[in-house]
Amino acid sequence: MLRGGAFKPRTSPKSFQGLKEEGLEILKAVKKETNLPVITELMDAGDLDKLYEVADVIQIGSRNMQNF
Repeated sequence: MLRGGAFKPRTSPKSFQGLKEEGLEILKAVKKETNLPVITELMDAGDLDKLYEVADVIQIGSRNMQNF
């Protein structure tokens, strides 16, 4: 299994947030090349459809389980 995050969990909105859609494209390419299942973390419910196209397992982090 390949675990990679396109969206990075950060406490500061000014810090690096990950490669986002570009990161998903990289994960998709690596998945195709290696035939490894992909695990990644969902940071925002609005990104769920994008993750469905790439991820075999979608993680929900403990910080994202809180209802802010």
